[in-house]
Parts: sequence; structure tokens; C-alpha cells
Amino acid sequence: MIINKKKIIKFLAVFLTLLGFTQLHTLYAQTNDSKFNAQIDALLQKARKTYAKGNVNPAISEYWKILEIAPSLTIAHLELGEIYSNLKIYGRAIELLEPALKRGERELDKETLCNYYCVLTSAYVGLGNSGEANRALIKAAQSSPRNPRPRTILGDIYRLNGKYANAAKAYRQAAQLDPGYQPALEKLEALKKDYAYELVEAKIKQEKAAERAKAKSDEKILIEIKPKPISEPTLHQVSAAKSDQNPVQPSPTTPIYEPKPKPEPMQQPEPEPEPAYSPIPQTMEDNIDVLVGGDITEKEKAIEYFKSLGKEGLRKIEDLLYDPNPEVRIIAVRALSAFTDYPKEVKDILLDAGDDPDDLVMSEITAALKEL
Repeated sequence: MIINKKKIIKFLAVFLTLLGFTQLHTLYAQTNDSKFNAQIDALLQKARKTYAKGNVNPAISEYWKILEIAPSLTIAHLELGEIYSNLKIYGRAIELLEPALKRGERELDKETLCNYYCVLTSAYVGLGNSGEANRALIKAAQSSPRNPRPRTILGDIYRLNGKYANAAKAYRQAAQLDPGYQPALEKLEALKKDYAYELVEAKIKQEKAAERAKAKSDEKILIEIKPKPISEPTLHQVSAAKSDQNPVQPSPTTPIYEPKPKPEPMQQPEPEPEPAYSPIPQTMEDNIDVLVGGDITEKEKAIEYFKSLGKEGLRKIEDLLYDPNPEVRIIAVRALSAFTDYPKEVKDILLDAGDDPDDLVMSEITAALKEL
């Protein structure tokens, strides 16, 4: 076999030339990427400084220019979304945050992801969409379980809805996660004053209710006690009256005194029948604590309490479906199955919660839907 050395040498020359061109192109691309990334970083720093100085509109324009150059830059979407949320332009904020957070689950660290899910939560709260707000808040808590910000936001939501006990509990949980987290500590201190006021108001209402109940009871007693008719004077009373004018010595057969009639016993009001079910404790918040932390018997009593409230109790259990703790959400799913008078409402509630990120919660929801 004759080997053509010239062809081999020519082939090797061409191969090495192509190899060198490929390496050169790769190096050129890497150089261009480095320059491009440096350019984007510089633009980001400029936009951040502009916003930090309070120049909001120029900063927004700079962020949009960045997104024209790099449309898929996750951090630019998130930072611009936060600016819109702070401006209360919640719809635009959500449009920027939602897709960026989906990409961010692969790109961002857990703390950054948690903080921007909190921003998304605030945007949904601003729109009044409690379901999506709770979903985003759950994501935030799951991204960084030790971050106090999700619990603080949960406290804010409770406070805005007048649920001061739940708000205080959420702020305390945030402070336990980070004892130096000032937002939670300051809000808890401010809430103590408001909550104390609420307790005073509740006590006043309770005292007034007790006074009204006592007044009704006294009125009932006065109605039932009939005045005693005046009886005719006895012979002894007549003779005693005459004896004052002409005293005489009593004879052995004359009675010295007439025994007084015994007073008729006062009629006591009939005790009012006890209600068929009188749960202890009586408040919603306390029954929530029992439902979450009590034993089986206590949980059953708490569920009966919420059933007695009808749709109001049903909505209270629905709120628990969006608690950051998946164990609480499982308890809520099981409690919903007891509301047999509202099958349609229960089904709608479970379907709304059907995108829960926890597998165990989802299995409970699926099982509960099958039983309906």
C-alpha cells in the first residue's frame, strides 16, 4: 500500500488550521461575553445608584434599557418588579416577578429567592388576592426556613385583618428565628398597645353584657314575686288594740300573742337551659390553637366549634390552608371534611389550594376531594 505523504501533510495542515480557528473563535466569544457581562454589571450598578438617590423614574428607564439588551436577565426583572411594587403598581410588579422567580429557583441563592417571594406576596396583598399571596408566602418560607421576613409579612397580613393575636404570634416567631430582626420587634411592640386596647374594649363589652343579663334576671324575679294581700285583723289584734286603752290582766285561757305567719318562700328564677355545645375556650383564636396543638378529643371539640359557626368557621379553616407550616395545612384539610353541610364550598376551597408545593399536603387534598 502506497502512502501519499503529501496528502497526509496537507490534511494535517488543514486540520490544525481549523482547530486553531475554532479555539480562536471560542476565545473571541469568551472575550465578548466577558465584555458584555461587564457592560451589564456597570448598567445595573448605575440603575441601583440612581434609585438609591431617589430618582425613581430615571432608574426605571435605566432598568428597561438593561432588559432591552439582556431580556432574560433575572436580577433586573426582580429589582424592577420590586420598584413597581413599592410604587403600588402591583400588576406590573407581578408581571416582572412571576417569570423571573421561576427562573430564579435554578439561578438564585435561597435568601435572595426568599426575599423576592416576599415582594411578590406584598404585591398580591396589594391587589387583594389572598390565595396567590399565601402561595407566594409559603414559597418564601420554604426557600429559607430561618429567614424571619415571611413570618413578619404574615403578621402584617393578620394585623390588617384585625387578627391581633395571630399577628402577635407571627411576629414572635419571626423574632425567635432572628432575635435581632428589628422590623419584627418594632411591629410586635407597636401591636402590644393596639392589642391591649382591643382587650380593654372586649372586657368593657363583657361587663356590659353581664350587667344586661343581671338586669334581665332581676326583672324576671320581680315579675314572679307577687305582693302578699293584706289580711283581715285577727280577734287578738283587735283586743290588743283595745287593751291599749283599757289594760286588763290576761286570763290563763287568753293568748298573750298571735304567732306571725311564716313568710312565703321567694320563688327562684328557673335556671336557663345550657347550650347544647359550650366549647372552652370561646374565641376563634384560642380554638385555632387547640385545633393545631391539642389532642384528638380537643381537636374534635374545636372542629365542632367551627362547624357551629357555619360559613364563618369554614373560612377560618380555609385561612389555615395557607399557613407556612405544612402540618397546619394538613390539619386544615382534614378539618374541612367535617363541613358536610357545605360540600360545594369545601370542594372549591380544596381546588384553590390544589397547587400546594408540599407532597404530603397534596396527597391529603387529593384524598379529601375523592371523598366528596
